[in-house]
Amino acid sequence: MISFSWGLPSSKKQADYLNRTSQFQLGWTSVDANTPVEIKQRFLVRVNEMIVAWLLQPLEIKYVLDTHCTKMQTCPPNASSSINSEKLKGVFAFGSVTLKGHLLSGEDMFSIKWEEDDSVWYETLSFSKPATFLSLATYPYVQWKQKLFAKQSSVALLKAVSDS
Repeated sequence: MISFSWGLPSSKKQADYLNRTSQFQLGWTSVDANTPVEIKQRFLVRVNEMIVAWLLQPLEIKYVLDTHCTKMQTCPPNASSSINSEKLKGVFAFGSVTLKGHLLSGEDMFSIKWEEDDSVWYETLSFSKPATFLSLATYPYVQWKQKLFAKQSSVALLKAVSDS
């Protein structure tokens, strides 16, 4: 989890960033920029491996949480099983699951959290296991790529929010 900035304006900018699936636009990964972030939306993540090889990884959005609370109220408890939102001023998050044809079997969550102290945090969580022989045979590499994605998507978010 990485803290980027402070307050509601920053929280909204970062939520807009996630809502456009911008965290996937890293050069070596991409998603159709017109993909809406909504429940049951299916999408493909294109992963470039080397110069000529690329993979299409199918996913489906399972939940979307978009709650902005005022200082006089708290967000609903248990709004999402993966986010404890009781002490948040706001949160934008979505979670996706892998579909048949993906190298892995698992889930991802992306969230922007606006804390009581006005700090704004970006978090990406992933848990998965190999779903194919290829991913099993290369699992240490696959895990390294997942960590690289988390780091680079954080840097891209910071740049996008700083540039706007």
